[in-house]
Formats: sequence, structure tokens, C-alpha cells
Amino acid sequence: MQRLSRESDSEGGDRVAMALPAEEVAALGPAEAYWDDQMGELVFRGRRVRLTPREWEVLVQIGQAMTNRQIAHALGISPATVAFHVGNLLRKVGVASRVELALIARRVE
Repeated sequence: MQRLSRESDSEGGDRVAMALPAEEVAALGPAEAYWDDQMGELVFRGRRVRLTPREWEVLVQIGQAMTNRQIAHALGISPATVAFHVGNLLRKVGVASRVELALIARRVE
């Protein structure tokens, strides 16, 4: 089971910190998620997923446990646009949660 906690960041915003059990992190093997530079695609569990440059930027920020508001500020877009990209990432990659996206992002960064 994952645990989430809310902390304040240096900019006065909130940051959601993820504490994941070691078995969840270990369950995602290193070969299950990687970036294929030659094809410019994310490979996750044997499936190739083509991401837009903006989706890639959002995925990287999710891997740093940033909120939609923090991502929006960092990329100069609206939180609604970030939410749109997060939804696309969940659908394209085929995962059910932002935590899973964060794990994938940390494997491929």
C-alpha cells in the first residue's frame, strides 16, 4: 500500500510526497520501462508508446513528485493542460495511477 503525505515546498505550494513500499518499487523490473533513443519511444512492459515532447516533459516532472500546479508553473502552461497531459499519459501507457507514472519516469530518466 502506498502512503501519501502533503508537504510545503520552498515556493509556498504544496508537494505530495510518495512513500512506496520496497516490494512495489522492486515489482517494476528495470527492463520493463526504458526509453528507446533510436525510435524516440517509451517501452513499457513490451509495448512501445510514442509520447509528444510535452507529454515527456510532464512525465519527467511527475517523476519528481510535482503536483499539476507545480508542473504548470515550471512549463508555463495551465494546470488544466497538465491534467489533460496526465490523462493522456495514463491512457497511452496503460496504467491506472500517477504513482505508476512516477515509477516509470524514474526508471527512464
